[in-house]
Amino acid sequence: MFGYSSKPITQPKIERFISFDELIWKIQSPDNIEIYLHLHELKKTSTKEVCRDFKRRSLPWITPNAMLRYRAIKSVDEFEKNFIQSSGYIYFDIDDVDGDVDEYKAQLVVNLGEHASLISKSSTGGGISILFRVNVPINSVADYNNVYDFISRTYLQGIKLDDGVKRFGVAWFLPFDSDVFFNFHNSIQVPEEIFQKGSNDVLLKTQHTNIHRVTPNVPKETKMYQKLNIKDVFRICNFETPVDVPDKVLISPLKILSIRFPNVIRDGSKRRVFRKVIHDLVDLNPQFTLSHVYTFIVFINQNFARPPMEGDLLRKVVESQFEYIQNQKTHNLYSNNSKRTLRCIHYENRKNISPKLRRSLSNRLRGILDRFYNFKRIVNARNYLLEEHERCTNKEIAELLQISESTVKRHIKKNKASFEEELEKFDRQLRKIVESKDTELTDFL
Repeated sequence: MFGYSSKPITQPKIERFISFDELIWKIQSPDNIEIYLHLHELKKTSTKEVCRDFKRRSLPWITPNAMLRYRAIKSVDEFEKNFIQSSGYIYFDIDDVDGDVDEYKAQLVVNLGEHASLISKSSTGGGISILFRVNVPINSVADYNNVYDFISRTYLQGIKLDDGVKRFGVAWFLPFDSDVFFNFHNSIQVPEEIFQKGSNDVLLKTQHTNIHRVTPNVPKETKMYQKLNIKDVFRICNFETPVDVPDKVLISPLKILSIRFPNVIRDGSKRRVFRKVIHDLVDLNPQFTLSHVYTFIVFINQNFARPPMEGDLLRKVVESQFEYIQNQKTHNLYSNNSKRTLRCIHYENRKNISPKLRRSLSNRLRGILDRFYNFKRIVNARNYLLEEHERCTNKEIAELLQISESTVKRHIKKNKASFEEELEKFDRQLRKIVESKDTELTDFL
């Protein structure tokens, strides 16, 4: 989670917290694209001071390294008052790229795509911003500096970084980059050796845990568990986001969270897998008690872990994560960042439809929705250009949206009614298939 504000940077109070998913969405589709277009023009025609002043007055910003109440943590008192916990990410900046910034970014994606969580053009369009997800808690300025330096020398050697952003509480002006690179699964494994043991850093905040659920300290008292049968737990468990399907089938693009884990959970991945399952399980079943969660994880450990995790350690993992979730919810800070899959078609009984047919139907619907999305973007871009310049060409629309001119030509003469008609036809055919006993591929697919 990141601290976010849409107000000028001179007002350093955090408005709210946003997830990594929402951050990506804000970069891809900002509320006011015209502000960025004006800033990009200023970059070409004005000084750095003019651009900086415009950004400070006009752009939304986040605190990429930490969740703060107020963007002020320089003094000990400020840190104690405003620091909540680390965001789980480390922010890097490359200022004023020499040559074509898109080509440079593409090369960075090739070189860092297996490690970085986000690679984006900067707000001015002339630099690069990078986020790395880390697997360790960062609870002090000293921790942050150690991790920043480790990533710099390990993954960013030879790259000229803007060390002006090397501050734990630094703000990042959100950019506009419809082609931003992101990966929800990449994570940097930071070795414990980089931290100075026994540090006397007065800003150390040991009571906080990082956003990626590194196991926090918990009281050592013995927890009392209710003895539950795993069949009873399964019977009331939501294994994925429940969707109300009133009439056998529903067309509605929704993000679905599902409980998933490997068929074989090996040493080195057990804690990570169990932590994720616990968070997803509680997210989907908020009524579950510690006993429900423990019974569920014990079943997974016994049947899928090779070898199973030792009992006391397993109990500690479950208790620490469950307590972390409940504590974060109490302070309205909790968010489960597990990846959700966009599902467009929902069936009353998915088992009646073969997986092959479900994929084919889903792909066809996604094609309709993707074409309609491109159509809306093109119409909005055309209207904007006509209002601003009283003229527009297919080439200008393509350049504004950063898509091909051929895509513009394919969609520019269409209308909303044609998509609605296509969707209604698909809906009729879908319902005919669902109501039929024959769920094999039909001629219209």
